[in-house]
Amino acid sequence: MSEETASTEDQSVGPDKDFVEYVVKSIVSQPEKVSVTRSVDSMGVLLTLQVSKEDMGKVIGKSGQTAKSVRILLRVIGAKTNTRINMKIVEPEGGEVKMGELDDETAEKSVLDEPDLEI
Repeated sequence: MSEETASTEDQSVGPDKDFVEYVVKSIVSQPEKVSVTRSVDSMGVLLTLQVSKEDMGKVIGKSGQTAKSVRILLRVIGAKTNTRINMKIVEPEGGEVKMGELDDETAEKSVLDEPDLEI
């Protein structure tokens, strides 16, 4: 069985997935919650990364530099096999506060709620 035939049979494994799992598990404080899924379509390979809410900052890094670096290295891995590899980081539950979901105590005050300023 050739290497190409093996890759078309089971597309959920690959060196790119192993690389992302290894790097991310080395960075985070809860490696058991790291999950990487791999899917292949006409656009290339898509790796979907899920980590715990507490580890999102470590994976993304300051100004997104850590995630950007991992994506660059994935491009290098893809260049070896002439494959386009993308990584998507899934935001965990409760990771973002959307408008209208703030508690009444922490809700931001409108300028209209403040008393008029006296001159």
